[in-house]
Amino acid sequence: MHNIINLFPDASHERQFFMPEPWLGLKEEILAMTLFGGGFPCNIILLETIALSVMTRVRLAENSAKLRQLFGDDVVAVCLKKNQYQAWQEFGRTMGHFYRASQQRKDFQICRRVARRAVKNVITLSPTIKFFVDGSRDVLGDVGDDARLNPTHFHHAEDHPDWAVGQTPLFLLGDYFFYNMVG
Repeated sequence: MHNIINLFPDASHERQFFMPEPWLGLKEEILAMTLFGGGFPCNIILLETIALSVMTRVRLAENSAKLRQLFGDDVVAVCLKKNQYQAWQEFGRTMGHFYRASQQRKDFQICRRVARRAVKNVITLSPTIKFFVDGSRDVLGDVGDDARLNPTHFHHAEDHPDWAVGQTPLFLLGDYFFYNMVG
């Protein structure tokens, strides 16, 4: 038995794909596909930090109508928000093929495990992360409950998105800069 998922019912072209049973749940699968389809290196700390940025957006949106409109109101809406995550910008009608082809790949299974943990809210920042403080990288990453230090945005070091101009990153992890654009 298969479930047919129509991800963008109001889009000019439908993005439907079959999700075989049993599946984790739509939130976990969409987040796993966001991580896997973004072409990120299969580095657990990086994948967890990107997943944490999604979950930080979800948590912030729970208490703000403005942020709900900006980010979306749940994991699926945040991941599928237009122009946010590379995985959903480039596939269009080929998402079903991509999804079926990914099922048995070990790196996709890692993304699924990370997504499952993120949706259960058991992911925190790695204690090895060094934060930028006053332009230096000298503070180790024990953020505790300080949501201002959880990332909401990120980009590859070679990219220069307009939203990052004039912003100070929280930290650099691998080749990715992370920011909190709300805190």
